[in-house]
Amino acid sequence: MYYNDATKLYSIGGGMIELASSIVHHFTVKPLARPYIEDLGTKTGEDIYLGIVSGDELVYIDKVKGTHPIRYDIPVGTRRQFYCTSMGKLYLASMKDDELNAYFQKKQLVRMTERTMTDPAQIREHLKAVRTYGLSISYEENMDGIVGIAAPVLDQSGKMAAGVVISIPTDRAGEQRLDFLANHVKETAEKITNRMGGQPWNRGHGMETTALDWKHLIARM
Repeated sequence: MYYNDATKLYSIGGGMIELASSIVHHFTVKPLARPYIEDLGTKTGEDIYLGIVSGDELVYIDKVKGTHPIRYDIPVGTRRQFYCTSMGKLYLASMKDDELNAYFQKKQLVRMTERTMTDPAQIREHLKAVRTYGLSISYEENMDGIVGIAAPVLDQSGKMAAGVVISIPTDRAGEQRLDFLANHVKETAEKITNRMGGQPWNRGHGMETTALDWKHLIARM
């Protein structure tokens, strides 16, 4: 909160606005999204997560446990960085240039695995593919052995309100399986977006989605 000496009035700072926005998204998106992520879990058998932005991180606010015997369970409430996660890169891709510049200026990009991108120029180039497809993948960029596939949920203003994430081990991440999961996670996120009265990714960001090409979406180190 800031005080203006000239007007003798207080105004809300950017941090408070971001906090208020994350609280609103938490209580509006979670109940609306629940039946859709449950259905996604039934169709895929994989771990499904619903995440929102909280400050300069994302936080998982709901999940559906997968049925496969080999899986990695991430607790609700876990926080993750933007630059090395599938949902986080979606959020970066939705930013305007000045917002992205500000993010890279203040954020220390720490290498989480051998595949983590820490060069802002490389990340910017990678985000072009994320914008094109309206889909993001983190292939062992945050944790070894784990692949995350995410699609965005947008609100009425066209801003990203949440992300739907499928988490799988790398041994189930063949191209055919990735295609199957990608189609379903995009469909689920679009259903939630429609339920919220939100705008689709391509109209909200002036982007045209095309057929998937994993060579562009997976960061090659």
